[in-house]
Amino acid sequence: MDQLVNPPKAESDPSIEAALGLDRRGVSAKRRRGWLYAVLALAVVAAGIGGYRWYAAAPPRIEYTTVPAAIADLTIEVSATGTLQPLTQVDISSELSGVIRSVAVNENQQVKKGDVLATLDTAKLEVQIERATASAKAAAAAVEDATVTLKENENALARASELTKRGMATDQSLEAATATIFCWVLVIVTRSDFETRLIPDKIILPGALLVLGLRTIDDPSVEWILCALGAGLVLFLIVLVYPRGLGMGDVKLSAFLGAGLGISVIVAMFVGFFVAFVPAFVLFVRHGREARKKAIPLGPFLALGGMVAFFVGNELVDAYLDTF
Repeated sequence: MDQLVNPPKAESDPSIEAALGLDRRGVSAKRRRGWLYAVLALAVVAAGIGGYRWYAAAPPRIEYTTVPAAIADLTIEVSATGTLQPLTQVDISSELSGVIRSVAVNENQQVKKGDVLATLDTAKLEVQIERATASAKAAAAAVEDATVTLKENENALARASELTKRGMATDQSLEAATATIFCWVLVIVTRSDFETRLIPDKIILPGALLVLGLRTIDDPSVEWILCALGAGLVLFLIVLVYPRGLGMGDVKLSAFLGAGLGISVIVAMFVGFFVAFVPAFVLFVRHGREARKKAIPLGPFLALGGMVAFFVGNELVDAYLDTF
């Protein structure tokens, strides 16, 4: 009987393979490390060659273009941030105050002389115009009435002058006639200046001649005409310096006061200007610079000063002279 016997497998001892430097596949560990070093060396050489070629590469070619020299404009652009200020600035305002109905221009729009910039609501202005028209008509009627009265006073003056030449008139009658004409003219002037801002020549000029004639007849002296010319000259000089503040009507009124008051016209003008200063100061406090657009008639205040000076002017002058 045959017996099959398998020979034993040769088994290698791990300690022996380790001592001989062999792995399980029988490949030497030193050979593996050699290949690894070779690959690293090739990589280093390739990197060196690539770096050398990159640094040694030729610079880019520079091309030049030449042209003939010529004169031309050089444009320089400057960028900046700031605020534009006009060389000339004009503040536009209306002489009349009111509500603006419409604005005909836009901001930064160019305009020329004569263009309408804005339109005011004229409803209130139309009412004021109608009221002023009515006042003007009333003043015209008053002037007509005053003209008739003036003619009557002229006739009375003529009669008084004739009686004086004959020695039949008294000083009291001349003084009464002077006071009547003087006060009557001042009342008419006050009303007219308040309502129309005008002092009518047809009243003030004949009145000045009448009063000057009566004063000269009652007391022949150059005082009356000199005071008339002096008072008128003072107001005329003020008109030349500040024409918007006074008018020629005020000049004629001051001459009238000088003709009727003589040296006492100083009292009349002082009282008139002092009393006029009070409302002017009140307007300035309330409205500031806008108060310059609000006109105040000076005639009524001068007329008030004339009344005071006519009745107590001599007493005030004497008291002043006695005091100082």
